[in-house]
Amino acid sequence: MLAIEPNDPSLRLFQTIVNQNEITAGIGVPTKSQRGTHISLLVFQPHAERKVYSKQLLPTDELPFFVKGGSN
Repeated sequence: MLAIEPNDPSLRLFQTIVNQNEITAGIGVPTKSQRGTHISLLVFQPHAERKVYSKQLLPTDELPFFVKGGSN
């Protein structure tokens, strides 16, 4: 599976673009965790730490491939 860590260095380009243009951007990507693979949204804001939201309610057809995100 092509999942990445939420802090993967390849994502720095998105932070650079967000900083330069003073915009907020969200990118949907599968992310790795100790529990498995999440369906996640990475939120990039200018000069701020990256936020990660992982889908918490998964339909049954996604359960064989992904794990639910936490409530934090």
